[in-house]
Amino acid sequence: MRDGTYERRIDDARLQEIRDYYQRIPIEKFTESSAGEIVPLPMQGIQDQEPLPPKFVKARRDIPRLMDFIDAVALYHYSDRMIIEDDYPQKLLVAPVDAWHGFKIFGENLIMSALNLRELDKKILEFMRARPNQKWSAMEIQGKMQEPEYGENRGISEIRTALEDMIEKLYIQRQDGPPVEYTASSFGQSINVADQAKLDWGHVVEKTKEKARANLTEAQAEEYISNYCEGDGLIATHPITGQTVNILEDTEFEEALEDAQEGVDEEMEDSLWSGPSNDLEPALSDGGETTGTL
Repeated sequence: MRDGTYERRIDDARLQEIRDYYQRIPIEKFTESSAGEIVPLPMQGIQDQEPLPPKFVKARRDIPRLMDFIDAVALYHYSDRMIIEDDYPQKLLVAPVDAWHGFKIFGENLIMSALNLRELDKKILEFMRARPNQKWSAMEIQGKMQEPEYGENRGISEIRTALEDMIEKLYIQRQDGPPVEYTASSFGQSINVADQAKLDWGHVVEKTKEKARANLTEAQAEEYISNYCEGDGLIATHPITGQTVNILEDTEFEEALEDAQEGVDEEMEDSLWSGPSNDLEPALSDGGETTGTL
């Protein structure tokens, strides 16, 4: 609007409709009072699959925020959601498409940020994994990164930030000193993000049906399932592209995960190790806790 490139594409009447809708969203009833509550029926099907790797500290901290965000998506769509008005408190029922929107907007970014390695991260990890069982201080790593092979003339604070970030992602482990030293972990050898971090929305929908039948009357459950777990109830508008998507057929995130897996594999395969393959054994037995799943 400041530089004159903004162009409003709706008329005043439509703009007023949007403003009126925002004002009618019953935020206070469902978030600040005892008169209403938001019931997250799809959450069991999500939690079963642990889509946010619980061993990633940052992702683990953000899980409650993601759950709250999904509730907020349902509240935003309150006029199209099923509300049990005969109960006290009244119940606003979260739909599977709300969970899908929550992951598309917020959750997928959490996962990708936990998995992604920056260029400096990759070079430090390459250096450390080529030298299994050796421990390095941040100052020593800074010096090694300045060598022509790596070409990273970085300040010590940048090196420490990169190391701490990779500790949260479990690629590196810290040995308390003095001095504080770092060594490569064995975590990455078993990671398969494409299989372990994606979400099966078919499973989410089936679990949502089970939760509806277990927590609602028979008539309420069948109404909810018919409207939100089948047919058009599974059609959503992509929040970025605006395309119409059936959440059971959406593969966009799986493709992004496969790309991320290729990047991880490049850092974790034999090319990062020096010596023959039997040199891996001491690294696995003396490199800290091993993990088999996310």
